[in-house]
Amino acid sequence: MTSDISAYMKVYEIKMDETPDYNKNDFVEYFWLTPKALFERISGGEKTKSDLPKLVKLFYGD
Repeated sequence: MTSDISAYMKVYEIKMDETPDYNKNDFVEYFWLTPKALFERISGGEKTKSDLPKLVKLFYGD
């Protein structure tokens, strides 16, 4: 499956009960999504890098 992934990107898994303190000047917006919610957004037309769904499936399954 990894041979289908053409681009390198950083994907982070954060497990915490509060919003991380991140540099808000570096981001326009952010979303905290479960894999299921991510796939629902993609199915609804949300644009994403083509390798992101592949990586999520690789690490979390279908």
